[in-house]
Parts: sequence; C-alpha cells; structure tokens
Amino acid sequence: MAEDEAVATKPAPDSESICKQADQLYADNKWRKTLEYLQQFSETEDPELLWRLIRVNYRIGKQGTSDHQEAKTFAEAALQFSEKALALRGNDFQCVKWTGINLSWASEVVGGNKMKIEKSYEVRDHWKKAAELKPDDASVKHLLGRWCFQIASVPWYQRKAASWILATPPTSSYEEALPYFEAAEKAEPGFYCTNWLYLGKTHLKLGHKEEARQWLQKTLEFQATQPDDEEAQTEARTLLKKL
Repeated sequence: MAEDEAVATKPAPDSESICKQADQLYADNKWRKTLEYLQQFSETEDPELLWRLIRVNYRIGKQGTSDHQEAKTFAEAALQFSEKALALRGNDFQCVKWTGINLSWASEVVGGNKMKIEKSYEVRDHWKKAAELKPDDASVKHLLGRWCFQIASVPWYQRKAASWILATPPTSSYEEALPYFEAAEKAEPGFYCTNWLYLGKTHLKLGHKEEARQWLQKTLEFQATQPDDEEAQTEARTLLKKL
C-alpha cells in the first residue's frame, strides 16, 4: 500500500459530521466560528479536515481582518496546514487546490513581493496538478485563468525587477487567460460571479468592448451571497461606468 493511501485511513472520529458542521458555518460566512470549531482538530491527519483548515485560515486572513499582522498569522497557519496536508496526501484534490489558493495570497503577506514572485510557478503547478486530478472542475480552470491574467497584468518595470529574483520570470497573456475562463463557464455555467467578472475584464483587455459589457452586466445580475460576489459586482460596476 502506498504511503498516501495509508495515511488516508486515519480520518478524524465522525469526520463526515464534523465536515458537515464546518461547511455550514463557513457557508453562513461565520469564518471565525468555523475556525474555532475546526481548531480542536488541528493535529488531525485527515485531509478532509486539513484542507478545510487551510481554507478558513486563508479566508479570515484575506477577507476577515484589516490588521496586517493578524493576516500574516492566519497566512502562516494555512501554510503549515498545507505542508502537512501535502506530506500526508499529496494527491488529494482539495488539499492541492487550496494550497495553491492560499499560497497565491500568503506568499506576498508573509514574504512580500519577492516571495510572491518566487512562488509564482509553484502556485501555477499546484493548480495544474489539481486540474489533472479533477479535469472537469470549473474552479481550477478559473484559477488557472486568474494566474494567466495576473501575470499578463504585471507592468514592465515589475517584470524587470522579477528578473533579478528569477532567472526566467513567468509570462502569460490575456489570450491565454480567456480560454480558461470560458472553459470554467462551460464546465459549470454560473458557478462563480467572479468568473463572469474576469470574462468581462479579459475581453476588455483584448479590446472586445461589447463582449466585455455583456459579461460585466451579467456580473451585476448575479444573486450575491458571498463577499467575493459583492467585490466582483463593485468592480464590474466601476468598469461599466468607463465603457
């Protein structure tokens, strides 16, 4: 039996009900209560609990506090859970995906722009692996599109600075980003308001104003339930005013 398979046989007691309770708290945007609930299982070797610990530490650090030092504390905790999760079960889809999500944010919070540049390929590789583990998943297609979009948006002077850190800094384009966002929408139509936003933003970058307008308007029509949705709609509203 492979090592990954062996450790996967160590779920927390009544793991299914624990995960169900944690997911309900998280869905209700009670992130700190979610963390308080999951923290009692912080020594777990169950990947189902580990990726949820990554997720909630990431969410609180990124959107649940305005204090940089507190955000850094959550980022470091999520990085530690990621390291443990991947060591125990490196082929778990959710562990790999959420490790990439957290690293894309936490690297800058913990180590500044230098660490963010250093970890850029690693972030992409986590999401590519997640896509291999679950090829039809819309969220990973979106994440890969975001990576391409963000790299394409780096101004020339930052690219030059990045070349002092990495011999070959990452490159991408809006043309490369667009098919990922389109594939995400095709895989699961309407799954994520932010994917509509990025379809609009990418079309706008490519000079496709009518397509951009349609996707940005669609973003405003989404029934917002999460902070991500509200942030996407705020940005879409700003961009529409400029069209």
